[in-house]
Amino acid sequence: MEYKIWVYVLCFNEIRLVPFVIDYWKQYASHVVVYDNGSTDGTLEELSKYPDFIEIRHFDTNNTFDDKTHMRLKNSIWKETKDKGIDFVQVSDFDEVLISKNFNKSLKLLKESGRPIWASKCFEIYSKVFPEYNGGIL
Repeated sequence: MEYKIWVYVLCFNEIRLVPFVIDYWKQYASHVVVYDNGSTDGTLEELSKYPDFIEIRHFDTNNTFDDKTHMRLKNSIWKETKDKGIDFVQVSDFDEVLISKNFNKSLKLLKESGRPIWASKCFEIYSKVFPEYNGGIL
C-alpha cells in the first residue's frame, strides 16, 4: 500500500547532505517542503532541480540560530495538510531521517492504530570523515 506522505524540514547550508537526503526522501515521500533560513552554499540551487518533488519556502532569523522560531515553525507548518488527504507528515531538521526495517509495514501498523503520533528513537551519527556520495540509497 502506498501512502501520501509530506515531509517538512528546516534547512540552512546543507549542500553536502542534499544528495543523500533526496535519495532517502524518494523512498517514501510524496512531497517535500524545505523551509530555508538563508542558505548561501548552493543548497537552494541543488534542491531547485526537483521542482515536482521539492517546494522551497523561506524564513529568516537574521543570521542567528533561533530555537523559538524553529519550534514555532515545526509546530505549525504541518497544519496545512489537514483535510488534504495526507496520510502521514514528517516534521524535522534537514539531517533527520526515519529508519525502519520494513517502512511500509510500520506505516500500515501506525495507520491501523489510529494514533497520529508515534514514539521514535533518536541516534546521533558521527564520523571524522564525511562520506562520499556514490549514488543510490545508503
